[in-house]
Amino acid sequence: MAVLEGGYSLRFLGKMACTVTAKMAEITYSIKDKPRCANLKIRRKGEKTIEQVKKIQSSFWNIKS
Repeated sequence: MAVLEGGYSLRFLGKMACTVTAKMAEITYSIKDKPRCANLKIRRKGEKTIEQVKKIQSSFWNIKS
């Protein structure tokens, strides 16, 4: 079972739903999108935020990197 919640980009919602379903079924699935070059400062902030969330959530979930 999976629940989609939160704010979404409708452009990516279908792609992400397929990706999540494939992951749960242990099937390889790739998305063909053009990579975007993010501002380095924004990228680092995003990576730091993700690590903080993983650290907090690891108290409740077995989080793999």
